[in-house]
Amino acid sequence: QGVARDNDGQVTRVEIDIQDLASGLMLNNGPNPVTNFAPNGAWAVSWDTSKLIHDQQYELVIRAYDGEDYSTESRIRITIDNPTDADNIAPIFDQEGWVATITVFCDANSNAIDRCGDGAAIDLTKYFSDPDGTGEAENDLLFDIFNDATNLDDDFYADYVSINADGVATYNPPWVQPTSVISEWSLVGLMFEARDSYDSVAYSYKVNIIVVSVAFSAERVDSGAVSATDPATFSGQGLPNSMVAARFDDAKGVRLNSTRVAADGTWTMDIAKNQMSGVDNAAIIFEMDGQVYSAPGTTADTQFQLSSDSAESDGGNLMIIIAAVVAVIVLLGAGAFFFQVEYEEFDEEDGMEAQGAAPEEDPYAWAKARQEPVPIAQTVDPVATTAPAAAPAASTHPGWLWDETSNSWVPDPNYKPGQ
Repeated sequence: QGVARDNDGQVTRVEIDIQDLASGLMLNNGPNPVTNFAPNGAWAVSWDTSKLIHDQQYELVIRAYDGEDYSTESRIRITIDNPTDADNIAPIFDQEGWVATITVFCDANSNAIDRCGDGAAIDLTKYFSDPDGTGEAENDLLFDIFNDATNLDDDFYADYVSINADGVATYNPPWVQPTSVISEWSLVGLMFEARDSYDSVAYSYKVNIIVVSVAFSAERVDSGAVSATDPATFSGQGLPNSMVAARFDDAKGVRLNSTRVAADGTWTMDIAKNQMSGVDNAAIIFEMDGQVYSAPGTTADTQFQLSSDSAESDGGNLMIIIAAVVAVIVLLGAGAFFFQVEYEEFDEEDGMEAQGAAPEEDPYAWAKARQEPVPIAQTVDPVATTAPAAAPAASTHPGWLWDETSNSWVPDPNYKPGQ
């Protein structure tokens, strides 16, 4: 059934051709052309498939004709269900809970066989059932990978996906893929089929298994000192369900904390002060499945430095002490400097005063130097009289006269050189 309309005319008939995909031949016992249409263009036709081969695939080619041209073909593929028991009820596929995409993470830096964890697993018994079976799908049905003739990519899917006796389909790329290129491990358009004991079959919806390469990484998302109430927070990527551990110094160090990678390939971890084993300053590394995180472009283990709040406090106190000592030294140095400056200034002032007190050079100093001491009169006898001082001898110094009043040599006003 379907709908056929013509925007600029009227559809006169719908033709249905059927091709046997096994032989490639067109059947001649298909339904007759449809010529009766509802006002909205709807049509329906019946086709007896009881004589067709059981489990054989056929393709229906449908096109409309408006008296002048044919429409674009519409193609549908079907599988005939003609079990040996005509009363048999075919298996049923229940789409509830079926997911269209499954993501598998694989470790890009590992060559281990379990680098993709457990891979992808689908329990087919949750989606297929046999209405007239025993009630246990794993016993009533036979599961297999369906090879869709329209999808060339699924030709080897049966070699990659295994189904155990319990009806669980598993795909683990490192075990089955012939290539080591992770980007080529995805399965697109995977389908399953379930058959009952009478060979009746049901098909699942398509599912895409996408394989994603993931590299182990770690980074600190906050900063500052670590305390009991304010831990350091780290995050990164890794292989889902793998254990990530934080250790002191290297892979052999004491473990501080651990966490498991979530299903989406991410992890987070907090490290508080009480997990640092009493160490105020620590270098830690992160390890997953035996590999230690190294920053991109390096080969050495990446260490993250952590300091507790007590270390920060001690460091602050130490800085205060150092600052105080430096201040004292500066003050002492400044005091010594000013003392030396003042001392030198005092010495200079004393020298200047001494120099200022020195008499100026006297051109008559030689005369004054030869000046005879003046005797001091002493009272010997009240009756006795003082004898007059003897007149000095004639001057032996031209240009100078003896002044009895001042008792000193004075320049001769009448002296002329050459006399």
